[in-house]
Amino acid sequence: MTLTGRTALITGGVRGIGRAISLAFLNANASIYVTAQSEKGLHEGMKSLEDEVRKNRAVNGVHISGGVLDVRDQNAIEKAVDDAM
Repeated sequence: MTLTGRTALITGGVRGIGRAISLAFLNANASIYVTAQSEKGLHEGMKSLEDEVRKNRAVNGVHISGGVLDVRDQNAIEKAVDDAM
């Protein structure tokens, strides 16, 4: 399956199950917008995902971006959706 040209917003996309989901979307050639609870976690997680993309030469033209998100904050959720789009 290919998701070339698509973007997925993945909350908690830098650790655990969320990271595995992020990698699955990347392997399907989707760009991703990931969220984390802290700036530090976000930057570390995004670096790790970017390293995985560099290792996997089958993944082409994807973009990884993200932001800090508190899923309890409706305004923050709306901002994350806007940023991802």
